[in-house]
Amino acid sequence: MKVLKCGIEVEPKNTKIIAIITACCIRFDKVTYELSYFNGLEYKSFWLHEDEFKLINKSEKVEVGFKA
Repeated sequence: MKVLKCGIEVEPKNTKIIAIITACCIRFDKVTYELSYFNGLEYKSFWLHEDEFKLINKSEKVEVGFKA
């Protein structure tokens, strides 16, 4: 399965927040990403599906999983 790399900057749709992908979670065939950002001195994070945010810079997905 291919996923976006951690450290990529993204913008959740309908917001002006710039967040960074800090984790991904794969459950069955669905992938969710943890997005993290600072609001002043307060750290915040939340989970979104890939269609709920857009990439700031173009990035390729990387292969994850076990090798046979």
